[in-house]
Amino acid sequence: MAQKNRIKKTRNKPKNLNKVGSLFAAASAIPLLGLCSSVCAQNKPEPASIRFQYAYFKDWQAGSEDRMTVNAPMVLFNVPISEKTEVEVGFVFDSMSGASPLYHDTLTGASGKGVEDERYSADATLTQYFDGFNLSFGGVYSTENDYDSIGANLSSRFWSSDKNTVFLFGINGNDDKVTSDNNPLLDERRDSYGAVFGVTQVINKNSLVQSNFTFKNNDGYLEDPYKLGDNRPESRDGFAWLTRYVRYLESSASSLHLDYRFYLDSWDIYSHTVEMAWYKPFGENERWMFRPRIRYYSQEEAIFYNDLDPIDITDDRFYTADQRLSSFGSLGAGVKLIRDFDDGFSMSLSYDFVINDSSWTILSQGSPNIDNLYLSYFSFGLHKKF
Repeated sequence: MAQKNRIKKTRNKPKNLNKVGSLFAAASAIPLLGLCSSVCAQNKPEPASIRFQYAYFKDWQAGSEDRMTVNAPMVLFNVPISEKTEVEVGFVFDSMSGASPLYHDTLTGASGKGVEDERYSADATLTQYFDGFNLSFGGVYSTENDYDSIGANLSSRFWSSDKNTVFLFGINGNDDKVTSDNNPLLDERRDSYGAVFGVTQVINKNSLVQSNFTFKNNDGYLEDPYKLGDNRPESRDGFAWLTRYVRYLESSASSLHLDYRFYLDSWDIYSHTVEMAWYKPFGENERWMFRPRIRYYSQEEAIFYNDLDPIDITDDRFYTADQRLSSFGSLGAGVKLIRDFDDGFSMSLSYDFVINDSSWTILSQGSPNIDNLYLSYFSFGLHKKF
């Protein structure tokens, strides 16, 4: 059938912490200037440290009030318990509020109550270092008013004898429970599992390249219980490939990061992401770090996305009007400042601004009848090594 089916939009709230996802992000982030073997591999725990970060997010559309705001303080502890073993523990609290997106039901829409929710999450990871590799095992638990998640993960890094080549392997799984504030009878399950494989290769003293491949499967209740007419398939497979090139620029004593990410899933969504970041130390003893970045994103819509009103959908076909599953482009820019102090103490401050526009896609005209969406991110962090 050539005609597409569609669904609605849901709260844009963060889901459970995914440690393999976090591992993937950490593995792809190398904000260091001097490129050497130690950038890519370590054979002993890091020093004990504590990190605090506060993040604030909001989004809005033209002519409307802020649609969603999120306040998220978090704290992370890293503790070596022996010469070859370390434990990492993190806690996150999210507070979300705002007006409802298009086609939400009366709980979050016409009643004027809006969206309000809180999420508590904790995760822990134990890492053991051996000669030539390390092994990490972790678990995560997240709970909110209508969504509970518990998961586990296992990962390992292997490196060559000269530590210039590092391989990353990881798997994870989550078991989630979905309920609804406005439907006491709803009690559904959502299961997921994922895997990551990555390679980091030092090319020479000034450059390295990194490539990561990830897979994720979701099964069960994948609909949004707050969206009218929302009807999605019960399974979704997603594949992502990220490649990063890092180059140390001797002339300016800075580091340039170039990223490309391709994503494809079984809902016929595919996307391209291109990002460039520049790390430049400055000031007395180069204790300041300045990092501007720019990012472009293009996505094609899910096969069942439709901008029709739910009342116009008369059969049982898959359907969503969730703009996050539509076809759109996105352009974002941000800046981050990091200040190192004495005794292992540092502070960071960052701000990012993003515009989503349905006409900014690469290979299509974008989904129709969608107002531009504006997103703003602010983050403040403190880090102390002991």
